[in-house]
Amino acid sequence: MPYPVLNKQNKTPIATIVKWYLIRKKGKVVKARQEIQRRFCGLDWNVQKKIILAFLSSGKTDRAWAYKQSVEYWDDAFLPKVKEVFEKYHEKDCYLPVIRYFPTSYIMAHIDELSVDHSYHNLCCRLAYDHVDFHPDRRKLTPKGYLYVMQLAGKKVDDAEASDLLYGVLHELSTNRYTKFDEISPRHEVEKGVPLIASDFVYIYVLIQRLTSMGCYMAIKEFADWEEKLSSTVRYSKAFKDLNERNPGDYNNRRIVITKRFIYQLLPEKYKDPNDKILPNDEVLLETMKAKNTSVSVLINKLGLTLVTN
Repeated sequence: MPYPVLNKQNKTPIATIVKWYLIRKKGKVVKARQEIQRRFCGLDWNVQKKIILAFLSSGKTDRAWAYKQSVEYWDDAFLPKVKEVFEKYHEKDCYLPVIRYFPTSYIMAHIDELSVDHSYHNLCCRLAYDHVDFHPDRRKLTPKGYLYVMQLAGKKVDDAEASDLLYGVLHELSTNRYTKFDEISPRHEVEKGVPLIASDFVYIYVLIQRLTSMGCYMAIKEFADWEEKLSSTVRYSKAFKDLNERNPGDYNNRRIVITKRFIYQLLPEKYKDPNDKILPNDEVLLETMKAKNTSVSVLINKLGLTLVTN
């Protein structure tokens, strides 16, 4: 007995599907929307163009989908409609096509509205591309994003600002157990017994490379000297010696915490704040756990657990 024939896809012509969507045919709109979105990438350009314009004239969800497609498949024919919905709804999803494709004069006229959240990076890139003389607001960009925009705009970063960027990231890294900067550089595996240093974190390594390419040699030299002190301090600390003697299964995680604690300890005072929450060592952390839960204390005592401390 032969296998049953599977339902064939795309049996209904796309022209019919689009018609259902445009005339809002009862009971067919949801299916039409799904089919249009599923088939969109493989359609002819004239059909794609018609669909984008139709979705821009529809509800919020459909407009959001159309904004993304308009960025990918932009045509100046979209500009009047995108302008209309941008000025009517002020939806953040609409900011990217405006920033990417509208005249510079229009962007400058709406610069305050477009200078928010994730849109600010895209706005800065567009202004730099258009050779508009401006200075990006570092507070609204990630450190890497700020350096990228500065390079794109052909602007310089002085050594003082370079140091602020590096130590600013290290401050966040060293005052939080988990951060977006925690990834360790894959360029080499740091063997056991060797301290982790600041530039072993990918984010710091990338910042160093970019700042070097931008000519911030004095700041990088001073940072390298600071990092040598960090390496030596970690290497000869009691915490690191105890860690290597015990060689626990979570060795790498513990090594990261030890490095973070010493990064904070060695940070220049100008980058510290009285309200900083310093990462506790294992002993302090476990004592806190014991105080909150007596069963933890009983278990630790029974197992005779010892801790890595500094």
